Order: sequence, then structure tokens, then C-alpha cells
Amino acid sequence: MECIIPGENIKVLSRIINALSKIGDDIYLEAKTDCLCLKSVNMTTTAYCTINLYEIFFTTYEAGQIGNDVLSCRLPMKGILGVFKSHGHKDKKPEFCKIVLKQSDSKIIFKFRYKHDVSVVRSLYLNDGDIIDVVYDRTKVVNYIGASAEVFAQVLMNFQMSDEDMSIEVTSEKALIRNYIAGESSISKGIRSQISLMPAEFSNYRINTETNVTFSLKGFRAAVHFAETYRLSLLINFEETGRPALIEIKNPTFDINFIIATLKRDNASQSSLSSTVHLTRKRNATQYNFNEPIDTEKNDNGVGNDIDDVVPQSPESPRSKKIKSIFGRCYDATFRREAIDLGKVLASDSDPDSD
Repeated sequence: MECIIPGENIKVLSRIINALSKIGDDIYLEAKTDCLCLKSVNMTTTAYCTINLYEIFFTTYEAGQIGNDVLSCRLPMKGILGVFKSHGHKDKKPEFCKIVLKQSDSKIIFKFRYKHDVSVVRSLYLNDGDIIDVVYDRTKVVNYIGASAEVFAQVLMNFQMSDEDMSIEVTSEKALIRNYIAGESSISKGIRSQISLMPAEFSNYRINTETNVTFSLKGFRAAVHFAETYRLSLLINFEETGRPALIEIKNPTFDINFIIATLKRDNASQSSLSSTVHLTRKRNATQYNFNEPIDTEKNDNGVGNDIDDVVPQSPESPRSKKIKSIFGRCYDATFRREAIDLGKVLASDSDPDSD
């Protein structure tokens, strides 16, 4: 495989790799006849991303396919991030990048060409491993909502950076997007945010089945931030809870597909009222409802003001007793006349001097 990427698309590829780094620790590369495919999956296999760079993205592109076999490899994420690190000074921006991958080689070559015929060659050794692939049946998609990246970016602004999941509840009349916090409902666990959007606020809105899906915010944030950079739109395809959701970003030169697993409500602890009751019964604990007002008629005894009679004073500590026994005179009055015995007065006070 051999391809040349123009200078203006090198930064695009760098942002694409940064988006993939939010998903997994490796990049799977496949040189197909019509496009260069980049893939990544996380360790728990709950998020998957595939990116197709079409021939128009490159200045020249040769897949180098041998028969029916597709040339493929696996690259470490940290290594390829270092290859496409940003260049701060404008004179250090590359004019083009040439990528060479041969079937028999154990490394991939990146050759950057700069001004004044300056070239930088970087090689990256390949990792062992099979190429992954996820089959997503688009014919089963019954719901989808689409809007510009700015709309979804405003939605994300209402969430905290510590939020890990989000829920989308859709009906034919509106869409409710809220942050999701696993476990029992508690105010101390964070701020609850909910945004209500009308169908007119979306560029695409088709709901055949009312449902509520919950998925991770990490992959969704990566998709929104990338699309917002190039003012692209996002299309979220989903079926029902427990089924994966597909986030699409399309451009004439490339397309990006994020496939994210959704939370299955049956096996997950929720912050909803019904799940809280279920967990409480399971633990056989007492549940208190602080939302109901207190009935003052039930408090027959009332609250008294004689706190001193109810709560006795604290006993004197042994240390205070020991100090008083040693320095007893220090705790007595400063002057006591009866304690001073001067005896018999032999001479009275003399008169003051007279002129």
C-alpha cells in the first residue's frame, strides 16, 4: 500500500487519530481498493469506531491488494499519535505525507516533506493481532435523530465532565436527553440535567418506536468534538435498550461510524424510582421518603427548651483534677487578709514629713 496525503488533510488525519484514541489502544488499518479503513475498539468491546478515507482524500492512493487478500496491520495508538503530533510553527507544517506499507515488512513508513526540501522519515513497528470487524444491520434501525454538531455540543455543555453516561428518551413529540448516574438515586452523587428538544430542532427526526437508550458519553463526546471542528452533522441510529447505537458522520472525502453499546435495563442498577424500590427490597433495608411533609400531629411530646435538664454537663477530666491538686494556690483568691499574720505592732507608721 502506498498513498500520499496533501498538507491540508494531514491535520484532518491527525484529528481522526485523536478521536480514535478516545476509543481504544490500537488502530487496525486495512488498505481496501476504494478506501483506507481505520478501526479501533475498546478493551470491553462496548465501543467500536471505523473510519473510511476515500481516494479523493489522498493525492494518490494504491491499495496494493494481492488477489482477494486485503493488506492489513495493527498499530499501537501511542506510537501513531507521536507520528502525527501537531506542528506549532507554520514553517514546520508538512507539505505532504507519504505512507508506505508492504506485505512482507514488519513496519510502516511515514515520510513527511517540508519546505526547502526537508524530509522527516518515521517508522512504526506493527503489533501482532487479527483484524476486527463488526457487522451492524442497518435494516433493523427503526429510530434516528440527526442535527448539526453545534446542537449536540450545546447539549453536552449542560453535563458535567464527571458524567459517564447519557440517556435519550424519544417520542414522536419530543426527545429528552439527560445524564445517567448508575446506582441509587442520591443528590450527593452529582447534578441531574435534562434537556428537552422538539423535532423541529433536528435536521432528521424519525421515531417509529418510543424507547429510552443509555450509552457512554466518552465516544459520543469524541464524535461531537470532531464533527464540531469541521461543522459536520451527526446522525444517531438506535433500536431499543440493549441494542447498539450507531453514530454517523459523513463528508465527501471520509465517513466515520461510532458503534456504541447501550445499557440493558434488566441487568443494570438504575437511578429510577422503580429500581430503587427493587434494590431496597433486595437488601431488606428500611426506606425513608423525605419528599413527604412531616405530620406535626404525630409529635405528641413536642420539643422542649429545657436542654440543660435533658443533657447533663460533661464530667471533669482526671487531668484537670491533677492540675488543681498541684497548683492549688493558683486557683485561690489573689489576696486574703486572714491568711496574713503580722504579729504585734511594735511601732506605728511614722507621720509624713512636714515642712
